[in-house]
Amino acid sequence: MVDAGLQALTHAADPSSKESKIAQRYLKSYFGVKIGDEKSGLIKKNLEAVQNFMKGNSKHERTPRLYCDDTWLERLSRTNAAWNTEEGTEGSRKEIMEEGPNGLVHKKIEDIKDYRPFLFTEDEKTGQYVSNGNAPYWSDDLHEYVFQEDYGDKSYCTKPGLDGKTNLAGTQDQSEPSTVTLCPLSFSNPQAIDSLGSKTPTAGMSIPEFLPKSATFYHELFHLAIDVLTTPDPFYSWKEIQAVLKKPTGRPRKYAPLNNHNLVCQNPETYVFFSVGYWNFLQTNWNDKQSNANKRWSFQSGVAQLVQID
Repeated sequence: MVDAGLQALTHAADPSSKESKIAQRYLKSYFGVKIGDEKSGLIKKNLEAVQNFMKGNSKHERTPRLYCDDTWLERLSRTNAAWNTEEGTEGSRKEIMEEGPNGLVHKKIEDIKDYRPFLFTEDEKTGQYVSNGNAPYWSDDLHEYVFQEDYGDKSYCTKPGLDGKTNLAGTQDQSEPSTVTLCPLSFSNPQAIDSLGSKTPTAGMSIPEFLPKSATFYHELFHLAIDVLTTPDPFYSWKEIQAVLKKPTGRPRKYAPLNNHNLVCQNPETYVFFSVGYWNFLQTNWNDKQSNANKRWSFQSGVAQLVQID
């Protein structure tokens, strides 16, 4: 997928390429940019980061971990005794002790200075620290804590969201090494096709119908290869991306100061749609309606149409 995304940029930048005009339309439709724009350079940089990671040229000091469920994390309470994460204590749950009024006592997770920013936020009016709703999760495998939303009696992969669906995957870079978690649903997602090319385009079909199960992992690679902070997930649906591109200067409060256009160009799912769409365009042997390589199925508008390549 990433190779197809980069190929689109190469074609768009080469006016002598027979695919150039189509590739330029892809960039405009999916990202709202023209080749040569500052943001087209950002798009290329992000795609190259993923490609480099896949080639083994990682920025990470330690090889990231890939998990196929969320059982590698154990939910704890922030008032639990903190375990020592220093080098040399691996494989143990050695409690951190501190001097109390009556001798040594267990030090709580919430009392560890480095952990507090992950568990509390400062009230601007009172200056008091209040819980941000996160909980500490322990990983025996990593021998350290990860802090994320408190899912109660559920977990990251099993708690339904506002839409009633459970998560497909998640990436975090709090720990060293960083991790990618693929939830069980990502392997059986009924809304995804089995693999690239396993569904033949016909006129009028939309790009979301062609996302393969592997698109979930591809999405997570942008968080991993770039970083989580600068690759927010404001938009997951194709329709939503198209809607906000009509208001490029809008600024969602949650993601201020970034505007809609900035967000679309940093949004991993935009790259998923773009890469899958152009991969389909590059194929030349779908069915009998394509009598030669000069006819291809294009998703330049997000909807499949058979186009003539001159």
